[in-house]
Order: sequence, then C-alpha cells, then structure tokens
Amino acid sequence: MKRTRYLIAYDIGDPRRLRAVRKKMLGFGDSMQYSVFVCDLTSAERAVLVAGLIDIIDTAKDRIAIVTLGDSGSTSMFWFLGAKPLLPSSGSRVV
Repeated sequence: MKRTRYLIAYDIGDPRRLRAVRKKMLGFGDSMQYSVFVCDLTSAERAVLVAGLIDIIDTAKDRIAIVTLGDSGSTSMFWFLGAKPLLPSSGSRVV
C-alpha cells in the first residue's frame, strides 16, 4: 500500500483533550515537537486517525492542521536548524 508523509500540528485548549490527542498521535507517528508530528500513513490509516481525533477534540475550540508532504520516507522537504530529530522510517504504529 502507498504511504504518504504528513505533518500534523495541533492547538488544543483543554489539558485533558491535549493529553488524549498526544496519546492518539503517538500511535500513528513520530513527535518532532510537543504538538507537531510526522506520520507516514496509508489513506485508510489517515481516515482512522482523523476519525479518532474528531472524537477527542472540541471542534469549536481546538485546531489540528494536517499537511501533505509527499511520498513516505522522503526527507527532502525538511530543513533543520539545531538538532535534527529522527524522522519516521516506516509506517504508522497503530495499536
């Protein structure tokens, strides 16, 4: 199955929802910053993630940005200043 790389960033207003979103994200990708993840997902995995996040957030108050970066495993779209974080080398870790 084809995987696509996504950058996902979120701004969650409530600490309980924030923890739940982070826990959900840890099952799908790698954290680059506290609220920023890189995920290599199939379209089915992306649908599962989105549905799970919608169940957690308050859509009137919280925001999640999902940015398509291109082919899975590609690192050419990243430039880092300072310590370079590890990027995912395989698919999601859906549990």
